[in-house]
Amino acid sequence: MEEKKVNAISHQFLKFILGLKHWLQENYLKEFNINGKGNCDLTGRQFSILVMVHALGCCTISDLEQQLNVSSSSLSIVVSKLVKEGYLQRTYPSEEEDRRKTYISLTQKGMSVLTEAYERIIKVFGEFYSNLDEKKQKDFEEGLEKLNAIFGSSIQ
Repeated sequence: MEEKKVNAISHQFLKFILGLKHWLQENYLKEFNINGKGNCDLTGRQFSILVMVHALGCCTISDLEQQLNVSSSSLSIVVSKLVKEGYLQRTYPSEEEDRRKTYISLTQKGMSVLTEAYERIIKVFGEFYSNLDEKKQKDFEEGLEKLNAIFGSSIQ
């Protein structure tokens, strides 16, 4: 592929990502707690950690570090706070396993907050989608299918 075309496609992709980020900020991310403001007790980072723990099931700090590309020290602080607030729980391996490993999983409270957040996301997105005309809805559906096929979705 010629360099000019690759550059043009790269710019279009960047424009898409920035537009999506802006839409999310305006329509959903403002819900999260930033300096005591927002409709949720969680920060965006805390929510991301809960989502990833849910996707991975029972995991370690190292698993989260790999998936979220965040340092383990930074992650440990946030995870400890989520454990303290009852969103996550730590479990320790049996005596046969490496006792240095600590597993993290969602609690019922963590699952409840994720369910509520998913419901808000669906509501916000539903309003957006409903306001598109029929052709744009079809284009959007096809575009999502194609993007998911290209990038693969590891979160169900």
